[in-house]
Amino acid sequence: MSVAVAKKKVKADGFSVTDVLATASAPAKKESGSKAPVLMVGEDVKKLASKVRELKAELDSIEAMYEARAAELIEKVASQREALCKSGYVSAVRVPDSGGLSVGVSWSSNYSKVGMENADTLKGIAGKGFEDYFTTEMSISVKDVSEDALSELILLEFLCGFRFS
Repeated sequence: MSVAVAKKKVKADGFSVTDVLATASAPAKKESGSKAPVLMVGEDVKKLASKVRELKAELDSIEAMYEARAAELIEKVASQREALCKSGYVSAVRVPDSGGLSVGVSWSSNYSKVGMENADTLKGIAGKGFEDYFTTEMSISVKDVSEDALSELILLEFLCGFRFS
């Protein structure tokens, strides 16, 4: 008997516990997606597995708290590091803690060179701070110079207005 049939009987004949129970079935046993076999182990190993699971949950929670606190610390010291970068790039700083020790904070070098064709767009974004964050200097060093390569550099200097020294 299906659920739809049981509903019809309830509406037509009134409520019947037998009809409702006839449509009931045991819940389907959930199978894990893993194809790994389940071992038969003693109570001591089950307790150890439970402890490992609990520790993993605690570790995940502590890692989440660490990530949140680290992000907060970086946010609080970023402006001071930014001020230091105005005189030259600083990839890491040390922040003293209340215990007389310090925490190292480093910024990974995920920066890339920006082509001169993007200068106007970046000036629009950075506004007055453009010169604080970007330099428009070019440095070329040549180890093995052929006459052709030297001629190309001189032509480039003439066409683009760069001054090589």
